[in-house]
Amino acid sequence: MAACRRRRSPDALLLVCWITVIGATVFCFHYRNTSYLMPLVPALAVLSTAYGPLFSGKKALVITGFLCLLFFLKAHFPDRPWGLSFQPGTTLPSVPLLEAYARQDRPNELIIVSPDDQFNSALLSVPRVRYCLTSLQDDPTRYALDFRYLGINVTAAQFAELDKWRPVFAERLRAWGLDSDEPIASVIVARSTQEILGIILTHPQSDFFLPEELRSALEPRTGATHRLVRASPQKCFLLARDSGYHSP
Repeated sequence: MAACRRRRSPDALLLVCWITVIGATVFCFHYRNTSYLMPLVPALAVLSTAYGPLFSGKKALVITGFLCLLFFLKAHFPDRPWGLSFQPGTTLPSVPLLEAYARQDRPNELIIVSPDDQFNSALLSVPRVRYCLTSLQDDPTRYALDFRYLGINVTAAQFAELDKWRPVFAERLRAWGLDSDEPIASVIVARSTQEILGIILTHPQSDFFLPEELRSALEPRTGATHRLVRASPQKCFLLARDSGYHSP
């Protein structure tokens, strides 16, 4: 801060502006998540090394050497809880399964039931991805933005009659300031396995990615419209037999 007040260092001023903008944005925005603090990490790293007392004078060489030693020690024991592993892979088992699905270039939309991929699927090259949640532990009404009113979050019954609800939700989105109906039904809330079955039966041209434990309840009723493909011991796909394009 002293370097910034003296105005002799534009780098210091840039760092202060960087931290201030990110910090103010996080505190002013109604929906808060620790992941939104990630842009602060490089700024704080630069701040600590360029202006921190531990990296000034003769202490800088000692501290740098200690950090290098610590890094090589952590990298040498990647299997320890405190280690660093550079092995390829992911801690989200569903991600490679979804990426393999995307490489098939199917023309259908994909509905992911009980998503556990941290929304990596939002980046897949598929016509449309929707998410089907099976609980309401995170009630969207507690946020400043009412996702249910805008139609971003819909019930299974509303999704079954989406053509009827789409103009209503589109008008609400326009009144809110978004002239697009693309966000409609991004999230579907199903309160039971029966409601999930209803979604599948009313959308024969959609593909589904769901937990394996739902297979026994769904497969006997969906065989006419979908074929089941086991992706892993925990996950399976229901792929539409009619692979014609399903408009989002």
